[in-house]
Amino acid sequence: MRRLSLVVVSFALLFVPSIFGQNVGPLPPLTAHIDVKIINVDVTVTDHAGRPLTALTKDDFEIFEDGKLQTVKNFDIIENAVLKGTTPSTPASVASTPFSDQSRRKFVLLVDNNYIDKIERDRALAQIDAYVDKSFGGEHEWAIAAISQRLEMLHPFTSDKKEIHAAIDKIRNSGTFPEQHALDRSILSDGTRRIELSLTASTEDAGLVPTADYGTVVRFQAREQTWRALRAIRNTANAIREMTHAYAASEGKKVLILLTGGMETNTSFMAYTRGLPDREINEAQRQIGIALDDVVLEANAANFAVHIINAKRRGMIAPQHDVENSRSGVDPSSDLSIKLSSPIDTTDVDSSSVTLAVGTGGSYSRDLVDRSLAAVETLSSNYYSLGYTPPHEDDRRYHTIKVRVKRSGVNVAHRQGYIDLSPEDRLEQFLQARFSVDEKPGSLPIAIQIGGAVPSGDEVSVPVTTSLPMGRLTVIPVDGQYVGRLHVYVSVFDSEGKNVGFNHQMQEVTIPSAQYGQIGDSSFRYKLNVHLKKGAFTIVMTVRDDLSNEMGSASKGVSI
Repeated sequence: MRRLSLVVVSFALLFVPSIFGQNVGPLPPLTAHIDVKIINVDVTVTDHAGRPLTALTKDDFEIFEDGKLQTVKNFDIIENAVLKGTTPSTPASVASTPFSDQSRRKFVLLVDNNYIDKIERDRALAQIDAYVDKSFGGEHEWAIAAISQRLEMLHPFTSDKKEIHAAIDKIRNSGTFPEQHALDRSILSDGTRRIELSLTASTEDAGLVPTADYGTVVRFQAREQTWRALRAIRNTANAIREMTHAYAASEGKKVLILLTGGMETNTSFMAYTRGLPDREINEAQRQIGIALDDVVLEANAANFAVHIINAKRRGMIAPQHDVENSRSGVDPSSDLSIKLSSPIDTTDVDSSSVTLAVGTGGSYSRDLVDRSLAAVETLSSNYYSLGYTPPHEDDRRYHTIKVRVKRSGVNVAHRQGYIDLSPEDRLEQFLQARFSVDEKPGSLPIAIQIGGAVPSGDEVSVPVTTSLPMGRLTVIPVDGQYVGRLHVYVSVFDSEGKNVGFNHQMQEVTIPSAQYGQIGDSSFRYKLNVHLKKGAFTIVMTVRDDLSNEMGSASKGVSI
């Protein structure tokens, strides 16, 4: 884990002399924990028409981890977002069970302002508004976010329609930036440079040097466009990774809906790059593939299915640049004397989206937005939940998953792997995400106080104190006294929401039995110094009770 420059001044401010705290090295567990880890895999099975099939049994499935067959221990059928039991033959009146909060579906709507113009985006947002009003009945939660230069969280998970609409309005009132990486294929119709190219042979015969190399110019533009496409896809990929990473610890069926205009990946010009390997283009395209693979891995690790909706109206597969001659780019039958193979320049905005969707058990749609949302609703509420015990525990490695259905003519979708992290690892991930500033987890009444800053070299030392009523601390009797333990986390975010520091300490509190009844309204206090450079920061303190697993969080801003 990343460590912040912290100096712990006092681990506990004691409210009676005989109560003390300790924080020295690893602490042994206060109680015995017997946990059996289960890896849950949501599997959607559809027929050739895309209709979910919910009549299969446990025996129809095989699940493999890292290529090795696993024993399916848990098997549930979810139909129309209702748990139907372990077999299709179980009567619905007996088996149908509403989902608990831990199994409640969570939808993240992520609008990418970099791949769609404002008119088409706002048209899509209007369809989402209409869908929420008409079809959403509060059966799951929505979180709303947008991508511009970076990820912007507009509203945490909610089932309130008014709050959903208000967050969508914030997106509607923002700009779009597709021109930053829009591809320019007009070079293929540049008559002036093409004429220079056609004259090459004759000028060489005459001892003259041509003033332009058309092929070189086109290849240079292809390199520049490919690098711009890489920057744009990385921006989107980083936003998806940050969103899924932040909610990796959240329970339930998690769905990320990416509203986009399609991520263009065909950035070179086939007529001039075929047979002429370009290391710069090849490297940029390789980096695009790596960025997409990283997103799939992160989404799988967080158990998110990514459903992508391309809301941009379909254009021509081969865009026409020379309208007068009704052709796309260079044509061997044109007035040029040059003969080039495969001159048609095509667009590809689908491959990257399909990669993300298929790799995470999601879907890709270019249908109307409301129809696409209805399809996501159907797929996310009709599936099988398979659980197995992995042959390892918290090894922090990525493991592949493959599910095989013993039926022909069916399509199977599921996440393709996961990272084996402990609940503690996932909590730390969330607390380092900037969303944790607004989405304070838990219900413990945590308070935070910021003291006066003290210069310390080229930094400033800021005293921070967090407190919790002692009556909320869970303790157990041990050797004639009461013992409890708290985990204290501190996260520091800069003015842009970037996590610039994180630390986690454990604090043990011991209360003699004779003084246990004197706790009253006293508070547990934890004081530390945070060393910061100049700037504006938000300090977040989170406390988790080790015995009850309850937690609470508080934050305050500080300017240096």
